[in-house]
Amino acid sequence: MSEPTTVLSGDRQRLFLAIWPDAALAARLHELTRRTLPPGQGRAIEARNLHLTLAFLGSVEPTCRSCVESLAGEQRPPAFTLIFDCLGYWPRSHLLWAGCSQPPAMLRSWVDHLRGALRRCGLEPETRPFKAHLTLARNVRRYSGIGRGGRVAARMRHERVDDVAPVEWPVTALMLVSSETRPHGARYTILREWPLG
Repeated sequence: MSEPTTVLSGDRQRLFLAIWPDAALAARLHELTRRTLPPGQGRAIEARNLHLTLAFLGSVEPTCRSCVESLAGEQRPPAFTLIFDCLGYWPRSHLLWAGCSQPPAMLRSWVDHLRGALRRCGLEPETRPFKAHLTLARNVRRYSGIGRGGRVAARMRHERVDDVAPVEWPVTALMLVSSETRPHGARYTILREWPLG
């Protein structure tokens, strides 16, 4: 990527580890958002910004970034495919997302490894169970579903989840990404990429 990295005060950067869809898949997911979300009911994430966060670092100094870079690539799974087959809505956070009803078991193991790497570098990773989801839109005030087997998830009484035609995502690399908040939304820059085995 040719864009400059996001530098905060004292050379700190706001970073996360993620997987990124290719342009064609991002366009398909963006189109799914456009078809699903009524006009004026939320802010769709730009196709180029769609991603799935695996581990959030927060605002870190260069030494911490170097530590995470050295550990994150130590254990990488072979390339795999995620199947996004549901849409969800979280009314409390006003998010519309795409998810995997049955994510591969190795994805959870990989996320656990990355969280462990963050701990070894002095960071405090997320402790909630990992949920493979891709945020499609923010500020969604109302979501009535798309009429394909809508159901309410037992674990979150107010969460709505709808089945959709499966979308396959071949996952081939891990990315270290910087995030910069701007008035019109986030700007992401991929800083490093580790190919999967």
